[in-house]
Amino acid sequence: MLQYQYEDRRLSITTLGRFRVVLGGRVLSEESTRTSKVWELFRYLVANRDRDIPGDILIENLWEEAELENPRRALRNLVYRLRQVLNSEDDPKHSYITLSRGFYRFNTSADYWLDTEEFEQLSAQARNLSGTGSLESAELYKRCLSLYKGEYLPGQMYADWVQPIRNYYRRLFLETFSDYVAYLREHDDLPGIGAICEQVLQVEPLEESIHIEFIDFLLQTGKTKEAQAHYACASSRIYREMGVNPSPDMLKAYKRITMQAEWLDGLAGQASSRNQLGQQKLDGPHSYTPDMFRDMCQSEKQRQDSTGTSLFVVGLRLKPDDSVEKFGIVLSNILKETLREGDAFCHWKPHEFLLLLPISGHDKVEKVIKRISELYGRQCDAKRPMLETWYEPLQVHRFH
Repeated sequence: MLQYQYEDRRLSITTLGRFRVVLGGRVLSEESTRTSKVWELFRYLVANRDRDIPGDILIENLWEEAELENPRRALRNLVYRLRQVLNSEDDPKHSYITLSRGFYRFNTSADYWLDTEEFEQLSAQARNLSGTGSLESAELYKRCLSLYKGEYLPGQMYADWVQPIRNYYRRLFLETFSDYVAYLREHDDLPGIGAICEQVLQVEPLEESIHIEFIDFLLQTGKTKEAQAHYACASSRIYREMGVNPSPDMLKAYKRITMQAEWLDGLAGQASSRNQLGQQKLDGPHSYTPDMFRDMCQSEKQRQDSTGTSLFVVGLRLKPDDSVEKFGIVLSNILKETLREGDAFCHWKPHEFLLLLPISGHDKVEKVIKRISELYGRQCDAKRPMLETWYEPLQVHRFH
């Protein structure tokens, strides 16, 4: 037999998103509606292919409460019809249903392809390779996720035995997606994150964790309006189809959208004022909450990587025994008076302030720190030690 003829005899079984059985170019599972019970038997045997199944178990699952005059004969007839549909032969490679000592089994030694088996294998291979830095891991992740076209055996809505298996493959799909996103994030592949989120949402449009990943991708790429629109559509659809309100994690995503929108509106207002007044300094630096400061640093880091601008983070610490209410106010007022427009600061912790300075060169950063420290020393007790200070180029991981 020629090689292409041999490959044409392979039984191809699809179970994720749809049920489809193809043999020799023929779609066997769609040829006759009178074989529905035959395919129910086939689905059960394939799903439990790792074990021998007693006839009584098959009868119980296939006919449930139906009263049959001779259930064992009905089962034998059904198995015979299934073998006929599958064109089973004496050749072990093409004999798909076996019977031994009263136990039925799907023959895993036969020549077949099953989407769930490949799905599990690709997921495991991708996960094992992801820690090695191999680029092959990304391709394995993509192939694996593309196999999941929807829930397992969607036509089996009321069979109790299907649900645990369905839950398992959905959980594996979401875990693989999460692992792939982590891999892409580690390799700074934002376009890849956006692409896989859009692909996966076609299959799981009601899964909040995927929407949250996509919203964060939109925010990180500066698409704030798109993030707002996506949140509105996703939360509305989830409520409409599932009757549930946004989860705490989804609400946190909404908060990130709001903070970035407010920050961008503030920058736009400053730019508009500069254009109208022709001034270089207007309202001075901006004071942020810790959450807003963290999100702003993430956005600025993305812009810095693309534009090559220089940004430094500066830390100013009060003495542990200083009164935050007294000396914190003094330091906050000094920052408002001395920092420039475009600079930003926040009261990060009770005894620590953080500054974000768009400035080039360590010497310039040190001058800013020196000026602040001297003003703080003059306005407080001159005998007190100076502020404890540090600075470094912007690194987003510091704020995680």
